[in-house]
Amino acid sequence: FSALKGLAELKGLGIFILAIALTNLAQFMMHSVWVRYTETRFLWTPKDNGVALFAVGMSAAIVQGGLLGVLIKKFGEVSIAKVGLFFATLEFLLFGLAPQGFYLYIIMAFCILANAAGPALQAHVSRCVPAHKQGIAMGSLSSIGSIAQVLAPFMGLTLLSKYSHAPGALQTVQAGIPFFGSALLQFIAFALALIYFAREARGEVAN
Repeated sequence: FSALKGLAELKGLGIFILAIALTNLAQFMMHSVWVRYTETRFLWTPKDNGVALFAVGMSAAIVQGGLLGVLIKKFGEVSIAKVGLFFATLEFLLFGLAPQGFYLYIIMAFCILANAAGPALQAHVSRCVPAHKQGIAMGSLSSIGSIAQVLAPFMGLTLLSKYSHAPGALQTVQAGIPFFGSALLQFIAFALALIYFAREARGEVAN
């Protein structure tokens, strides 16, 4: 928490930092419910989840380890952040709507650019913050991620427990409410980022 004090020194980035915080929370909520959700909704085995999580990791590696640098160089981190946030919102929503487990793979492939959102947002912060405040900025973002990791399981698993155990819930989209919660958080982050980028384009943001 002490590292969060550094946020006060990042003037003009408040709304943008909030967008990153909500993105982290949405992502960690999905992580916290994934295995329990697929076990109860699709009757997946540990092997099924292992294969799926391997696919998740590979999609992130493809984008963040290969495509991201090229995409940012060609389109800029602002455009990539916008695209990534849009696809991240869509991905969470579609995960919650998926009627069968194999649809999750299709959704991951279609929304693969969702993996670009977080790194593009952090790249923009790094570019906007003066060199002498880089440590403060990265430390604060790391602290935000840590807090999100603490809150996300409580939020996600509470929603999953509440709605997946209702009579007939597993046969309806009601069971996907934790993912809809992530989609809502991600949508708010998307909207906040758009507001920030619009203000920045008008020269209203002072770094």
